[in-house]
Amino acid sequence: LTGNIKKTMNIHKQLFGAGFWIPAMRPPTVPDNMARLRITLCALHHSDQLEALLTTLLKSLRSEHLL
Repeated sequence: LTGNIKKTMNIHKQLFGAGFWIPAMRPPTVPDNMARLRITLCALHHSDQLEALLTTLLKSLRSEHLL
């Protein structure tokens, strides 16, 4: 949950550019000021994939000053 549409879209684009499909949920799909990223995991994901996602996500969140 980022709450900010622009930041959510920036993070989505950074993740997509790194090879991750993490949809950005924003109004009207979610209420105003409730923009978010929807991360879906399954048992077929490997630990190295999860580690790469978390590393990229942290970098993206920091670049948007959300961490």
